[in-house]
Amino acid sequence: SIQDPRERPSDKQQQADEKHRRFADPESDFMAYLNLWNYLREKQHELSSSAFRRLCKAEFLNYLRVREWQDIYSQLRQALGVQPNSRPAEPQQVHTSLLVGLLSHVGVKDVMEKRGADGRRPIQEYIGARNARFAIFPGSALAKKQPQWVM
Repeated sequence: SIQDPRERPSDKQQQADEKHRRFADPESDFMAYLNLWNYLREKQHELSSSAFRRLCKAEFLNYLRVREWQDIYSQLRQALGVQPNSRPAEPQQVHTSLLVGLLSHVGVKDVMEKRGADGRRPIQEYIGARNARFAIFPGSALAKKQPQWVM
């Protein structure tokens, strides 16, 4: 329910994308989130709270959203008694577990291609549950790949 902690200010989109690119996974935005999560946890343990806040700002990460993300993680661990895995899950395991809760968020590439606001750049749309139409976020590592199916 928390917005993406990565920020892309309109006047600094390229700089933000460069900072965020190191978390990208060529196959999955979910794994990019996991890469970002692991990075933030490592940095928070290394840095003082004010240095961590400055790092977030310098790397185009919204500090309050990061804190909300961490708070939800802590609340879920506490409420459900869940403990982290002793070793990282494989990407296929991550995606399989997410798919269970996101069946209504699966989409297939539409055969019709639309043009962007500039009239030149094609926009590939996807059709999801209940004929919902959507596109891949431009900052995603998958935006240029345009896979046949997405979740």
